[in-house]
Amino acid sequence: MLPAFPVAHMGCAKAGACRAADNGATEAQLDALFGWRNGKMAALYTRNANRKKLAMDAAGTLLSERNANLYSLTSKKVRATEEK
Repeated sequence: MLPAFPVAHMGCAKAGACRAADNGATEAQLDALFGWRNGKMAALYTRNANRKKLAMDAAGTLLSERNANLYSLTSKKVRATEEK
């Protein structure tokens, strides 16, 4: 049976690393904060944070395009009904 402390500690470290990376921490900052030495763990967390940010930015472009198209379609229908 595994001891409870290391498991709990790892969960807290992962949560902290995710939060720090999502808030813009660099790989060097994560290495210093969590005592990592080779940069691989920090790169993992910053890569995931960057992926989340890129996905949110891309979703924003999809939504703005969709809203613009929706507006243009509805305004054409309104104009067409007004002309009749």
